[in-house]
Amino acid sequence: MHAFGGWCKDDALRKKAASGGAFTGIALDFFQCFENSYVIGACLENNQVRHRCISTHKDLPLLMNSKYIQSDTKGIYQYVKQLLQSNAYVLFSGTPCQIAGLYGYLRKRYDHLYTVEIICHGIPGQEALDLHLTHFKSTKIISFREKEYGQYASQHTTLEINGDTKVIAEKMICFIRYLQDGYWIEKVAVIANTHRLIEFQILQLPIFGVVIIKRSNSKKAYLY
Repeated sequence: MHAFGGWCKDDALRKKAASGGAFTGIALDFFQCFENSYVIGACLENNQVRHRCISTHKDLPLLMNSKYIQSDTKGIYQYVKQLLQSNAYVLFSGTPCQIAGLYGYLRKRYDHLYTVEIICHGIPGQEALDLHLTHFKSTKIISFREKEYGQYASQHTTLEINGDTKVIAEKMICFIRYLQDGYWIEKVAVIANTHRLIEFQILQLPIFGVVIIKRSNSKKAYLY
């Protein structure tokens, strides 16, 4: 096991990403290293967060930045299995419970599956975001983070309100405050087995991500 502080070297992508764009950097290298490759992660669309599959680095912005509600993984495990059975390379990003769910569904090890586990302490459900939008009379959330005011004030949501784009300060976002204080947590994943088959763990910090490489001798090369 090895731990590194990491960030994406592409300035434009890093600005759009969270925690230095550590996941983005891994995903970019993944596409460069492997043909017939797919990256799967959480995507914000239509005021909901769902796991989505992309097949080109051009679509990486769909999976970038933080999302502070539970991602819907309906159907994605089955799709991952289909990709793996066709000998495609897959990079799957998710929280510990989602990674455990994927391996539990697959019930076997695939050498061309790479997983990125985003360390978390729990996550609010969809209702938290719905209440946030209702409170501010908003029809759409554009993003959960905004870096315009600096890295330490980045947990501002950007909403569409009456046709205008407005940034809501962190102190006014009830579900962010409740998340930080341990309220509104839908699920906390406690996984006793420390020998899970993950390749990467990412601990998100304001400027960069702490990337933990779990199995450095299991494949021909890692993506650094």
